[in-house]
Amino acid sequence: MRKVLFRGQDFSVVEHDALVRGKHYRFARVVERDSSVILPFLDDGRIVLERQYRHAIGRWVYELPAGHIEKGESPAKAAARELKEETGYSAREMNFLFKTYELPDLTSAIRHYYVARGLVRGRQRMDQTETIKLVLLTMQKAMEMIDDNIIDDPCAVAGILYYCRKFRKA
Repeated sequence: MRKVLFRGQDFSVVEHDALVRGKHYRFARVVERDSSVILPFLDDGRIVLERQYRHAIGRWVYELPAGHIEKGESPAKAAARELKEETGYSAREMNFLFKTYELPDLTSAIRHYYVARGLVRGRQRMDQTETIKLVLLTMQKAMEMIDDNIIDDPCAVAGILYYCRKFRKA
């Protein structure tokens, strides 16, 4: 059985039955589109973060540019589009970094992470519901802000830490 409990603009909540070790259980899961997350680097090595107001928690959060993948759009195309919309920057180079299931106990949505380089400044074209301020930081400062729990958005933490672990000397 599958029943839609809620249908919203960006996600739905669906109830479904599943067989677990021979017994039937009812689960709810969030159905949402996959998304792309971008770690953008300026030519001087600083990264572009967003400071975005999040109504659900009532505060400003440091984040990497990110957004849902539109129907028929590749994750890389979505990354380029979201980077442009949210920051105004276009990237000459967009390279895949890694992917995750953000909350596998709740949703099957995948987050595709990219590194953007060769940024060219343009004009932001945010969605009407977005309030975004750009913040330019060195990677060292971003790491300190993660250590101090100032950067606490899971996509930003994952993207920055993964990049540092994979590409920077300890």
